[in-house]
Amino acid sequence: MADYKHKSIKVDGVVLSGRIEAGSKREAWQKLKDKGLEPFRIEAVGRSSLPFAGLFRKKLKNKARARYIRQMATLLSAGLPLLECMDSLSRNGHPVLRARSLAMRRGLRAGERLSQTFATHMADFPPYVAQLAELGEQTGAIADALSDAANRMEQEEALRRDIRGALTYPAFLAATGLVITIFMFVVVVPQFEAMIGDDRDKLPLISKMVLGGSALFRDNTLVLGLSAFALIAAALHIGRSRPARARFFALLDRLPVLGPFLRRAQLANWARTMGVAMRNGAPLLTAFDLAARAVTSPSFSQGLIEARRGVRAGEPLDEALANGVALDPTFTDLLRTGRQAAALDQMLLFMSNILDDDARERAKKITALAEPVAILLISMIVGTLVIGIVLAMTSLYQFEI
Repeated sequence: MADYKHKSIKVDGVVLSGRIEAGSKREAWQKLKDKGLEPFRIEAVGRSSLPFAGLFRKKLKNKARARYIRQMATLLSAGLPLLECMDSLSRNGHPVLRARSLAMRRGLRAGERLSQTFATHMADFPPYVAQLAELGEQTGAIADALSDAANRMEQEEALRRDIRGALTYPAFLAATGLVITIFMFVVVVPQFEAMIGDDRDKLPLISKMVLGGSALFRDNTLVLGLSAFALIAAALHIGRSRPARARFFALLDRLPVLGPFLRRAQLANWARTMGVAMRNGAPLLTAFDLAARAVTSPSFSQGLIEARRGVRAGEPLDEALANGVALDPTFTDLLRTGRQAAALDQMLLFMSNILDDDARERAKKITALAEPVAILLISMIVGTLVIGIVLAMTSLYQFEI
């Protein structure tokens, strides 16, 4: 099966443009005729043959992913059948998502469930999307489950956007300071080094360190450049690879200050997923298992395993979590109140909102410190270089006198 774009004339004379999936150009023409259209142009949608064409393709962003899920939920809630929904999604939006929609449609026609096609063709989506789709299939409320998934994706993207916006200026300052430092090491310091000569015994320690650092940088430029390239490649690998990202966050989870912050974020994700699952009709243990699959922190996952044992043994959820993951007394009281009032799903969502707001405030405080820290570091580095050069020249003049 291939994808064909066409231009056809409807019965009322209106020209219609779109795409259709078919095994051949003739089959595409016949399908359009069966729909009452008169096609006058049919072209196969091919990929660019340029060797570097992939570099210029639009990257699939989280915002586009969230919009895709929102659009799917809206179409399904409007009563559109699932296959027609996928057909509609394959005709508009991001090119990558259009192609994946066609692949998902083929899987659905072959008898696969929506959650299976999500797990197969949308592996770069958050894992809870496929999990909530599976829950929607079990409860018969796929549109509501996908709408909840879209809400969560949009909230996560808003938090990431806030953090990126706050870090933009400090990152610019850090990059500027790095460029200035390299320029001074490569251009400025060698000029003064030639004036000072080889007799450096009477130079201050800071001057010797500056001159030595400049020489070390110039002599190992290739090694330093390859090391920087390797660090950038490792960062990109961690950002794109889910297993590598999980190992990286597992390492951060052990840090004294950042670890508790990340665990609270994990607790917020778990509470939101479980609350959404219960609101869509999932039993307690099913919702618990569904939410536990979205957790990446090793310590938090182990605590959830112990809490699940307690729940299966008949222990209330609030007490099991308090013993398993050391839940704050405030959240324990909220869950106890929700359990007693038969509104546990609402309390879980309320608890996740509290944790999300707390994470947002903590992130703002951390990013607010980034700007003065960046300025201080740049000032210290550049100031050290300038002081080292000035002291070296001063000692040189004193020696000549």
